[in-house]
Amino acid sequence: MSSVRRAFQAVIGKQFDRVTLLEADKLASPAPETDGQPAEAIMQAAKQRRGIPQLAHPHTLAMGGLEAMDALLPGFEEELVRRGGIKLDLARDLRFYDFGANYVRADSTLKSVGASRALIQSTLQDEVMRRNAGKLTVMEGCRVSGLLWDEEKTWVELRSGEELQADLVIVASGRASCLPQWLKAAGHPVPAVHKVDAQLVYVGRMYEMPKDWDKKKWMGHITFSRPTGLTGAGMVPVEGSVWQMVEWGYNGVVPPMDEQAFLDYAANLPDKEIYNAISSAKALTPLCKHAGANNVQRCWDATPPPPGVLVIGDGVQALNPVYAQGMSVAAKSAECLGKVMQASVPGKASPEARRQAVRGMGPSFQKQLAAVVAPAWMMATSEDQRYPGTKVEGVAKPPRLLCLYIDALVKSCHHNAAVLMGFFEVAHLVRPPTHLFHPRMLAAGLKQMLWDAWQGLWPAAPSRAALKAE
Repeated sequence: MSSVRRAFQAVIGKQFDRVTLLEADKLASPAPETDGQPAEAIMQAAKQRRGIPQLAHPHTLAMGGLEAMDALLPGFEEELVRRGGIKLDLARDLRFYDFGANYVRADSTLKSVGASRALIQSTLQDEVMRRNAGKLTVMEGCRVSGLLWDEEKTWVELRSGEELQADLVIVASGRASCLPQWLKAAGHPVPAVHKVDAQLVYVGRMYEMPKDWDKKKWMGHITFSRPTGLTGAGMVPVEGSVWQMVEWGYNGVVPPMDEQAFLDYAANLPDKEIYNAISSAKALTPLCKHAGANNVQRCWDATPPPPGVLVIGDGVQALNPVYAQGMSVAAKSAECLGKVMQASVPGKASPEARRQAVRGMGPSFQKQLAAVVAPAWMMATSEDQRYPGTKVEGVAKPPRLLCLYIDALVKSCHHNAAVLMGFFEVAHLVRPPTHLFHPRMLAAGLKQMLWDAWQGLWPAAPSRAALKAE
């Protein structure tokens, strides 16, 4: 059961007497043990949850996403830590190398928890099911084949031939959702689709953190080859003193699956810190490749689904996973659903009035959801469009001056802790993108832009030939 579905279950369980979850996979077993063999437990969960093909790769909970999950399920953060999650100060415990230098590091209020997707997933699953005992029914290994509706009712068709009637159907079937095909076949309008595909491919594995590792040095590391490279790598700490590590490439650059070549790829990054760490660390799992994780947006806000149907998660907006936004966007989307339901469904009305309100809330929810997820889309697609080989459908290229300003803010993070905090607050979905133009941020960004102009660092946009695999 994906994190987006679990987050939404936490909301709708408060509004409905009976909730049925149709789950294609078999639910994962209880949370992976943090003592013993956590890597094996994570890999076992990944094999069991085929609907989450990237489950064994690194995931980061943005601060805004963790706050949303804790608001939906009070005590969630505490439970995640109790099961082995590692408390992190994002500005102190993670080391970032970007635009040729390291970000400044400092104590901050930017908090998160280092944990595998498997641990986050199972903790969400257990907490939602525990808090909705007697109300939530899960149908595992269940495949949906179609959707039927009229003005009064909605039915879900199963491949088994069974039909289930519901007052509200929430479609959370991800990037590969068949809902648009079902709607088109029924003569219902389908939403426009926007795409930004930087042709990302990444290869990862897990390593045992050395017992003598100095965690004050850093606990996680991310290296970018910007502004001209097509490669990068990252590693995050998870339960059981394990690093989940990944190398990535854009525009046809593919990290290798050969052991020595994988090490060489890390050694050829502009910063050698990740290479130094993994070259002396014990590999716990085989190399694992993932591709096809491009940015896709379906405009359900402009073309709402039928009455009694809502669309959430990657079926609305799927993002490049390098920017670590997916789970957090899902949690904030669940918060949005809770607010729309509270505003739309009268608490003291008759059951029929409540049912009609639920069936009619779709257009309002999809519009408000579009506003909630828009900042993450803007950040991911603006960055991915810096590469000349990126394939774009229906999305305007960001203004050159804006890109130069954002790059200047990133460079300011090398030495200015206040700018780093502000930049991270936006990247971690705590503040809106407009915060990037706070007077303090604006002053630092413009100062850096003037310096870059003076140093002659404002070249024309790089050609394909200028971009390289470092």
